Amino acid sequence: MLKRLQISDFRSVNIDIRPSPTLNYIVGGNGSGKSSILEALHYLSFARSFRASSADKMIKKGASGFIIRAEIEKDGMLHQIAIQRKKSITQVLHQGNKSSFSKIAAIFPSLFVDSHSYRCYFSQPQFRRRLLDWLVFHVKPCYMASVRRYMGALRHRNAGLKVDGGLAPWERLMASEASEILMCRKAVYSQMDSLGIVAQFPFMANVGLQYTEGFSSSIGFMAALDAVRYKDKALGRTTIGPHVADWVLKSEGEHLPDILSQGQLKSAYLSLIILHQMRMLKSGIQPCVLIDDLLAELDNTNSREILNQLLLSDGQYFVSSISMPDFAVLPRGEVFHVDRIIL
Repeated sequence: MLKRLQISDFRSVNIDIRPSPTLNYIVGGNGSGKSSILEALHYLSFARSFRASSADKMIKKGASGFIIRAEIEKDGMLHQIAIQRKKSITQVLHQGNKSSFSKIAAIFPSLFVDSHSYRCYFSQPQFRRRLLDWLVFHVKPCYMASVRRYMGALRHRNAGLKVDGGLAPWERLMASEASEILMCRKAVYSQMDSLGIVAQFPFMANVGLQYTEGFSSSIGFMAALDAVRYKDKALGRTTIGPHVADWVLKSEGEHLPDILSQGQLKSAYLSLIILHQMRMLKSGIQPCVLIDDLLAELDNTNSREILNQLLLSDGQYFVSSISMPDFAVLPRGEVFHVDRIIL
């Protein structure tokens, strides 16, 4: 749980706030800095921005760098973390000592939704894989080490395919790590599947999560590689494996963008995030939920249904909005007006 947040020279933002342990609304007009506050929280948790490709682009104009400080309570312990970016160098601190983004991510896990992320989910398989990897990373601590080893071997195999080099050592390593990756993913997926998509809207009644492994596990990874070797050499890249796995929301086999409106797609994606939250909570992990511009594409009824479903689980939420939330419609929470908290 985030107890205190201090931001200095991050875009236009300089703040020092103590948020509510439950629901927090960040309210402000266009360009006021409300999304920048969520962006700073996103950077703490994901080690990247959801808007900028470079951390230097997040430094306030005229400033030499930015710093984000947070006090986070986890498992009865208060963690003090800080991330500073200056002269194109990023420093990560935990309890005053040098640390890493992966350590911070484990301390401050979060889930994020904005109008861009749900569109990416329904259009980009690599985004869906990253979402899957993020979930498995938190509930299976050894998972990312296998992913890194697999991806390293994959790069070497792809290089070998282009020059007709030796592939066998890299394929053996890929096969070993692919087995571990598949086992972790399938374990998480089966648990997600048993939880089921929360069908709080009529159009979600037949929606389910479908997972494809990226290769035929029934014949084994090495045999699958043998079957596509000539094709891979012609293309100069590896066409099967965990790196092309996919998991996507479908309704009776149909892709949702073919049958749903933009507002319904965003609601469907938010339902998937709720499913992620439920799975993490089952592992004793309480993610912070970040929603940038909740009301975009959603009417008050759908926004209320989504927030009420989220709030069924204990957790901390940050929701940005252009306008003051109507508490006659939306759940009551702490409101931070950006123009009143900027230092």
